[in-house]
Amino acid sequence: MALTKNQVKALKSQAQTIKPKVMVGKSGVGDGVLQSIDEVLAADELVKVKFLNNSVEVDNALCEDIAEKLGAEFVQKIGRMIILYREKLDD
Repeated sequence: MALTKNQVKALKSQAQTIKPKVMVGKSGVGDGVLQSIDEVLAADELVKVKFLNNSVEVDNALCEDIAEKLGAEFVQKIGRMIILYREKLDD
């Protein structure tokens, strides 16, 4: 599911009001971090992930890889912070 420009704009606006809920440290993006991001996406649909200074370098390829593994959409990268979105599936 690709996001439209209007959806991306709305998500960026919404993300300004939330604080990072997942922090990535020197261990990088492992299974535990992916699970934490997955849990936040399941609960809130939108997550801000902060990469600490001692963690891996943040590039668009890494962001896209994380989003793909979680079935989410990569919304934006600002410095060492990324925003991911995944629509809740109604059961």
